Order: sequence, then structure tokens, then C-alpha cells
Amino acid sequence: RDDGLRIYTFNYVWSDVTYVGVMAQDLLEQPQFAHAVQMDADGYYSVDYSKINFEMTMADQCVCLD
Repeated sequence: RDDGLRIYTFNYVWSDVTYVGVMAQDLLEQPQFAHAVQMDADGYYSVDYSKINFEMTMADQCVCLD
């Protein structure tokens, strides 16, 4: 992306579904995106996609991979 966001495909360990999204650790390295990252009570990062103008989606429904 032109704004510097790196886009990944990934699977959660509990799911066979492949998603397209960003990694919280990448966002923390970029000051303009760090505000979109939260840490939950278990110490895991999560991304508030509404703050970065991107929507995490399932890979088989993503036109961004075409």
C-alpha cells in the first residue's frame, strides 16, 4: 500500500480460514498507525481496523489479492 501498511494473509491457530489483514507489531513501528493497536488482558495485541482505513477480510472474499 502507498501508506506503508504491509498486508498479510494468515490463519489463526484455531481456524482453517485464511484472512487478509495487518500485523499489530508492524503498526506499532509506525507512529501514524500505533494508535490502532490495543493489548488485551492476556497480553495479546489486537488491531482496531476502523482506525487505519482497512478492513480485515477472509482471503477468499478479498478483491485485494487479485
